[in-house]
Amino acid sequence: MTRQSYYINREAADALDDAVDAVLAVLGPDTPRHVALSAIIRAGADRATDVAATLAEDRATELERRIAELRK
Repeated sequence: MTRQSYYINREAADALDDAVDAVLAVLGPDTPRHVALSAIIRAGADRATDVAATLAEDRATELERRIAELRK
């Protein structure tokens, strides 16, 4: 086990808390919170390539919008 601190936006923190609560609701109150949190983080880490692709697409879309604004 390790203790880490991560700087994330409020929306992501709230979504993470909701996801942990949802997992614990299925597994029951005797399940340690760190078990659910670790599984959720691992699931996201396993999809890092997909996340990067989505972020790259979002960035490209935003840049295209900004360029269009400059051309006006």
